[in-house]
Amino acid sequence: MKTENCRETLLWEKMESLVTTWKALAPGDDAVRQHVNLEITETMLALFPKSQDLDALGMFWIQDLGKYDPTLGSFQTFVTARLKLRKADMKYQDSGAHRVTIEENGSKCQRWIGSVSLDSRTDEEEGRTEMDRYMTPQALQDNGEEWLELEDRVGQLIAAILRLPQLLDRQANNEARINYYRMFFTDGMVNLMHSTGEKLDISHERDLFRAMKIPFLDFFLERNCRTVREILGTDLKDYGEMVPGRSMEKPKQPLPNDIYMQYLNDREQMNLKSPSTITNQRNAYRAFFKEVLC
Repeated sequence: MKTENCRETLLWEKMESLVTTWKALAPGDDAVRQHVNLEITETMLALFPKSQDLDALGMFWIQDLGKYDPTLGSFQTFVTARLKLRKADMKYQDSGAHRVTIEENGSKCQRWIGSVSLDSRTDEEEGRTEMDRYMTPQALQDNGEEWLELEDRVGQLIAAILRLPQLLDRQANNEARINYYRMFFTDGMVNLMHSTGEKLDISHERDLFRAMKIPFLDFFLERNCRTVREILGTDLKDYGEMVPGRSMEKPKQPLPNDIYMQYLNDREQMNLKSPSTITNQRNAYRAFFKEVLC
């Protein structure tokens, strides 16, 4: 078993090197590209030797390989997530489903539409129909490809937060801006984890906690958490426990502006007077990551 693990580690190291070389090739390097393509193919087949992986690998090569960005994480994380997505595609295709393009919140996205009746019962959900399943709060994530794309986007977001000093332009590249972005990220990730539960697969837990603003996390959760499992089992503090005069009920997320103000004024000795400061920073955060993760 140890020998097998060692072999797999070496294969992944080789793959990372090959893909780095492949990304750096100039358009005219056809002979070198052909050689590297062959080596990548052979290494992938060694890493994914099961027959059921072959079709997914073919789809990955056509649709995904060129999209890989080394600055947003390792190739191992990328290809593993994308193969899950391609296998989901194949299952939908085999079931007779087809893709349609829909518009949500002003942007276009694709959804798989199954041929099964929405009134038919599903095998894995006792007593529930397809209509029931699509009406759940996690309908987007449960709807196949979008769930896997969500996991991929989470990995990209974590990598981007860790690289904020390199990604922000000169004017916005300051400690205060980075501090706000990490707080919004922490709030959003806890909300996502609480909404999706254990179904969300976060591959790099250590990187997640490096990216989060831990003192802020401790400020709004009922206990200090240092693992995803601990966060899943820990509720938010009551609103009034964080902001004097507020009701002793759980606040909604994203957290209200006055919770941010209370934390920054009490714990970081800032002197914020207006909630609009938080609103402006939040809008900048959303616009920045909409551009970075487009």
